[in-house]
Amino acid sequence: MNLLKIIGVVTLVTLISTSYAAIVRTVVTSNDGASLRIKKEYRDRQTGAQTFYLKKKITIPKGSIIEIDSEMTLIAPFVKSGFKVKRSAASFYGGVKIIRVGKRSISNRKLEQLKKLDLYIYEWSVNKSDITRALYDEPLPAGVERWSNKFMWDKANPNQSWAHHIDQAIDDYGQRLLDNPPTDVTLFCPNYLQLTDRNKKVFWIHLMNSIAKRESRFDPGVGNDESIFNGSDADSTQLNVISRGLLQISYSSARSRHYKKFGCMPKSAADMHTPSVNLQCGVAIFSHLTRGGSNCISCKDQINNQKWIGISRYWSTLREPYEVSCSICKNGTARVGFKQDIIRETARTKICKK
Repeated sequence: MNLLKIIGVVTLVTLISTSYAAIVRTVVTSNDGASLRIKKEYRDRQTGAQTFYLKKKITIPKGSIIEIDSEMTLIAPFVKSGFKVKRSAASFYGGVKIIRVGKRSISNRKLEQLKKLDLYIYEWSVNKSDITRALYDEPLPAGVERWSNKFMWDKANPNQSWAHHIDQAIDDYGQRLLDNPPTDVTLFCPNYLQLTDRNKKVFWIHLMNSIAKRESRFDPGVGNDESIFNGSDADSTQLNVISRGLLQISYSSARSRHYKKFGCMPKSAADMHTPSVNLQCGVAIFSHLTRGGSNCISCKDQINNQKWIGISRYWSTLREPYEVSCSICKNGTARVGFKQDIIRETARTKICKK
């Protein structure tokens, strides 16, 4: 169990790994708390019409403890006053989804009989951004100053601990990013060659911001099964993995010996949801993929069949736009590649403008 003491809005957070594929998070509600609406359900047998009757509305106050899994499914809410929503065979869902609690069917019962049954609908409302921030916004170490720069993920990480993790990872294993800049770095940051080492780090933080924005929407708890995609590029044969965390790095690739020497050493798949580990591995992959003739952020191999090389070899987000088949997407395809969008984002940052 990893126990983090958060100073500020949220006071206590625990992160509990329960299996390879799921993480149960225990968090303390913040701001205005959350609400739980308990309803009774009636479905007319003849017409099939479904009706909900509001039985009770309970406010879950600030400081309450709730449990959710990695899909934002509510495991159980607990309130400081001692109120507890009893678990059943059914599940509780986050957001505004409604589910049935109870084991008995009501399709053949009259409304009058329904009122006697202990069968309710629970509607749960909670702010996901508060939970994400509470889980992963650990405070900066004592003596570490905040960055004066503004980053896109600051709302999810107001303490700037994620920027600190990148800073430390570059100091420990990523010096080559500062000493041997990629050949196309000035596309992404026109002023890069004139920057101090500290501001060069700021650029790399901005670049990881842009990648994380599209890969995870700044939610470290996200995991995606890449097997839903069937791309035409050379990487498509390696997509039967689960990408995890801020930068969507799979545990299988993070364990590569190539990245280990740059400090990427996760002990489990769940580790990839921990920002410090995920970002350390991001710096490791950056450092490995910008060696030798592949020293670029986003470019193609002019000799070997026009394959993407450099950092774009791993992150298709850094490539020019193209489409891949997607088994769960509405139109059957998904757009991949946001190179020009990312260039615009990083190039207009204060440090990169000429």
